Amino acid sequence: MTLRTNTVANFVGQGYVTAIAVIMLPLYLRDLGAEAYGLVGFFVVMQAWLRLLDMGLSPALGRELAHARGLAHSADADPQAAGIVRAIERLFLLLAIASGIAIWRCSGLVATRWLHVQSLPIAEVTQCVTLMGLAASLRWLAALYRSGIQGLERQVWLNSANMGIATLRYVGVWAVLHWISHDPRYFFGYELGVSLGETALLHYGMYRLLPTPAKTNRFSWAPLSKVLPFAGGVAYAALVWVLLTQIDKLILSNVLPLRDYGYYALVAVIANSITSLGGPISSAVLPRMTGLLAQERREAMTMLYRKSSQMVAVVALPISALIALVPQELIYAWTGDRQAAQWGAPILAWLALGNGLLALSAFQYYLQYAHGKIRLHVWNSTINALIQTPLIIFAAYHYGAYGAALTWFILRVVSFIVWPPIIHHVFAPGLHKEWLVHDIAPILAATSVGALLVRGLEPLLASDGRLEIMIVLACAALSMLLLNSLVSWSCRPYLIRTIERIGAVHG
Repeated sequence: MTLRTNTVANFVGQGYVTAIAVIMLPLYLRDLGAEAYGLVGFFVVMQAWLRLLDMGLSPALGRELAHARGLAHSADADPQAAGIVRAIERLFLLLAIASGIAIWRCSGLVATRWLHVQSLPIAEVTQCVTLMGLAASLRWLAALYRSGIQGLERQVWLNSANMGIATLRYVGVWAVLHWISHDPRYFFGYELGVSLGETALLHYGMYRLLPTPAKTNRFSWAPLSKVLPFAGGVAYAALVWVLLTQIDKLILSNVLPLRDYGYYALVAVIANSITSLGGPISSAVLPRMTGLLAQERREAMTMLYRKSSQMVAVVALPISALIALVPQELIYAWTGDRQAAQWGAPILAWLALGNGLLALSAFQYYLQYAHGKIRLHVWNSTINALIQTPLIIFAAYHYGAYGAALTWFILRVVSFIVWPPIIHHVFAPGLHKEWLVHDIAPILAATSVGALLVRGLEPLLASDGRLEIMIVLACAALSMLLLNSLVSWSCRPYLIRTIERIGAVHG
C-alpha cells in the first residue's frame, strides 16, 4: 500500500469512528442520564490506565514488523519476527486475564470508596465496574493486534474493520438503551460482547496479513530479548504519557460528583477529538518513517516528518481555536443540554487549546520512535510528570475541573516552547527553524485571522436552534481549514488539484 492510500484510509476510518461517536454520545447522555453517563467516562479513564500493562510491547511489535517489512527484500530480513509475535501475544493474554480478575475483585471498593455515587444503586455500579473491567481488558488485547496490522502498513483493511466495529459499538448500544433498557449494566454488557468480537476479528486479521513464515505455532520467550530494551523505554514513556494526559480525569473522577463527572466526560470527548485528528496521519507515517531510516533515506524521512506535522497543524490548530472561541454554543448544539453547556464551556476552552498544542508535540516523539531512540523523550516526560502531577492534583482538589484544565493548558504551552528545538537539534540538526518558520508559523497566522472572522459570527450563534448553530460552526470550520490549506506548502498542491478536478468534472 502507498503512503497516500494508507493516509486516506486512516482519515476515512478515523473520521468515521470520531463522527459516529460524536453523534451517538449525546444520545447516551439522554438515555442513561448524567450520573450513569459518568460511568461511561470512568470506563474511558480505566482503558487509558490499563494501557500501562502494555509495557511498551504493543508499539515495539508494530515497529518490529515495520522494520522487518522495510528489510523484507534484503539480506538483512529478520527471521525472528514470528517468534516475537507469538511471545508478545502470550504475555498479553496472561495480563488481560489477570487485569480482568483484579478489576472484578476491586469493583466494590471502586463503587463505594472512589466514585461519588448519588442516586444509582451501589450494587448496580459495582456490576458495571466489573463489566467495564472485562471489556477494557479485551480492548487492550485487541490493541496489540491493531498495532501489528499498522506496522504491516495494512491500514485499508484495519480501517474497514474499525468502521464496522465502531458501528456495532456505538449504534448497537444505543439501540439496546433505547429499545430494551436504560440500565447502565446493559450498556457495559453489550460493550463486553463487542470487545470480544473486536479482539477475535483483529487476531484473525493480523495473522492473515503476516508473511507465510510467520504463520507458525513456534513459541519461545527468547525473541523478546531483542525488543525489550526498546519496549522498556516505550513502557516508561507510556506511563508518563498517561500521567500527563489522564491524571486530571482520574483525580476528577474522585473529586466530582458522578453527575458532574458525566459532563466532564462529554467535554473531554470534544477536546480529545482534536488530538485524534493527527491519528490517521501518524498511523500511516510512523511505519514509513521507520522503514525509510532502515533504508538509510534520512532526507526523505525528514521531509515526510515536515509534511505530516504541517498537515496535522492545518487541521488541529483551527479546530482547537474554533472550539475555544465558542465552547458553550458547541456543547449546546451537540447535546441540547443547556446545563452541560454552561458547566463545561470554560473548561472546554482550555482543554481545546492544550490539545491543539499536544497534537503538534506528538511529532517530536514520532521522530525519536522512528530512530528507535526515545531516551530524551523519557527524560522530558519524566520532568513534565514530576512537575505536572502534583500541580494537577492540587488544582483539582482546590479549584475543581476548571483549575485542573487551566493548569494543564499552561504546562502544554511551556512544553511546546521548550521541547521541539531540543529534539530537532539532536535528531535533525538545522531543522527547527525551518519547521517553526515555514511549517508551523503560517498556520498559526492563518488560524489567528480565521479566529477574528469567527468573532464576527457570534450574533448568528445566539440562536436556540441547534441545527442553525451547527451549520454556522461547520461553515466556520470549513473556511478556516481552507484558509490554512492555502498557506500550507504541503497541503496547497492537493487543494489546487482537487479544485481543478472538480472544475473539470463540472466543466
